[in-house]
Amino acid sequence: SVIVNDPVAPDADTAAMLQSNDWGGSAGAPLGFTIPVPNGSYHAYVWARENWAPGHRDINLAIESVPRLNDMLRNAAVGAWHRYGPFPVTVADGGMSFSLTKETTDPVVSGVEIYKTLSATASYVQSDDFNNNLLATFWDQW
Repeated sequence: SVIVNDPVAPDADTAAMLQSNDWGGSAGAPLGFTIPVPNGSYHAYVWARENWAPGHRDINLAIESVPRLNDMLRNAAVGAWHRYGPFPVTVADGGMSFSLTKETTDPVVSGVEIYKTLSATASYVQSDDFNNNLLATFWDQW
């Protein structure tokens, strides 16, 4: 199941990653991007925060074309960080694709964490393993 740490304070390394965001544009266009990763099994987290007005956004998230979460940032307070995941993801084409679409207004995202899954039976990578299995934290790379 998806864990929403709502709201959550990022650690120093994550805060460094979250210094920007991307959004779908004024016309409410979907926000999509692909992060290159080797084929395999992963767990992904998505970071976002409302930066406009309380409850301004309501976003649907898909990863690798699979719907993962509806109502992202719904009723969120301005400035509070939200970490969504873990989302188990299998990559077979050399890249993990993300798509955020609006329910009520422009989608926004601030960062992504991708962890290599330790074994086929792991439901998610435990937090004490994150430092050793973190594949990458991404933003501002496209």
